[in-house]
Parts: sequence; structure tokens; C-alpha cells
Amino acid sequence: MDELEPVLRRFVDVMARLEMPYVIVGGFAVAGWGRARATTDIDVIIQITPAGVDRFVEALRAGGFSVAPEDVLDALRGKDHFSIFDKDTIYHLDAKGVYGEKEARTLKTRVKAALPGFDLPISGLEDTIANKLRFGREQDIEDALHLLIWNRRILKTDVLRALCKDYGLAKDLAALERKARRREAMLGKPDRHR
Repeated sequence: MDELEPVLRRFVDVMARLEMPYVIVGGFAVAGWGRARATTDIDVIIQITPAGVDRFVEALRAGGFSVAPEDVLDALRGKDHFSIFDKDTIYHLDAKGVYGEKEARTLKTRVKAALPGFDLPISGLEDTIANKLRFGREQDIEDALHLLIWNRRILKTDVLRALCKDYGLAKDLAALERKARRREAMLGKPDRHR
């Protein structure tokens, strides 16, 4: 992720100038909670409206990024993702707007992860785990399992259970918790928290 950090830093600078609320989710949020893994993109939720697209695109371009205003507008209308490309590398940001309650909750419950020289707003621990369960790919389940085990001391279990119930994932969380107990018994209980 070291190669992605300069891209992320420039994005953070652009967003600070815009004063536009956003939250980093996905692989970088997982890394912020203690599970570093390879990723080639940065997933982000941005509170943006069609009226703010031109200003947003202009600021990104000035920051070394490439994005088409039409792509952003189409994504906002269709409640879809749009890509923000770094002009100097192969990396990009996979962005989406705040389209409903789930994105609004993720944005509202974001926390700051301290990186060398800047703070990064990432999705909260419980929100990150719940969303990893919601997406449900093998990598997502492993991420959720790792976060559950390694952050157990600071995890707000009642909040996580309420989120998963709201998302219709109560059974998935129960299965994840059983798997976590088995893995902890096999490996010994980790003593880590942020």
C-alpha cells in the first residue's frame, strides 16, 4: 500500500480544499483496522450532489486526477460507482455518492486513522465488518473475520449485531462469530486493539 499512499494523500488534500464530506471504505479501511493487504484501488463514499460535480471535477484535475463529469453525473443519477484515475500511476479511486441510509450511516460513523503526516477518515469498525459481511466474497469474509478477532477488545458488539440485523445478516454474523471462536482457540487469543 506504500505506492498508493501518495495518491491517497493527494486525494485527501483535494477533499480538504473542497470541504466535501467523504469516507474511505474497503481495503484501506480494513488496513486502518489492522489488516494490511494488497489493493489496487481506493474505495470511497462522497457526499456530492449534481450541482457540485463541476467544482469537484475541477479540483480533482488540479490535484493530478482524471475524471469525466459525465461519468460522475451518470453515477449519481443511477446510484452507481464512478472512477477517479490518478494521472501518474495505475491506481484509481472507486467512488460512489451517498445514495441511501447505508452510505449515510457509513459517512456518519467514520473515524480518523492517523497516517504519517495526515489523517484519513475511514469507516468505523462495526460498519466495516458489517459491510464486508454484506458483500460476502471470500476476501470480504476473511477481512471481517480478521477484524472481528484482532479488534475484539474495542468492538461494540451490540452495534455490530444491530447493524447486521438491519442488513439481514444476523445469521451470517453468528456464523462469523463461531468461526472466530474456533480460530482463536486454534491460534490463541490475540491481544491487540487500536
